[in-house]
Amino acid sequence: MSMHGAKGLSARVVFVPGLEDDIFPGPWRQPYPGLVLEAARLLYVSITRARAACVLSYARRRIVQGQALTMAASRFTTTVGGPFVPRTGGFQPAEVQQILADVAQL
Repeated sequence: MSMHGAKGLSARVVFVPGLEDDIFPGPWRQPYPGLVLEAARLLYVSITRARAACVLSYARRRIVQGQALTMAASRFTTTVGGPFVPRTGGFQPAEVQQILADVAQL
């Protein structure tokens, strides 16, 4: 589901990947403060749809059109209030178990 389609809905777990400045809010919104604020509202709506867990992520390096690029975290990552843990792989088993336990309590 897209961020736009999440309004008014909820989910047990929400994943928001791609929180890099070049993706979200993106260079096409940056010249327009109103569009940057709209992107912030979309992120807020997406985060608040989660009932048990919300997983936000960004990549430090990304391959775009065959070129390896260094990416900057989205400006919104500083205001979400949680830690961003550097990883080279997925969740640890204990993290998965905690999310599953939170979902089961719903």
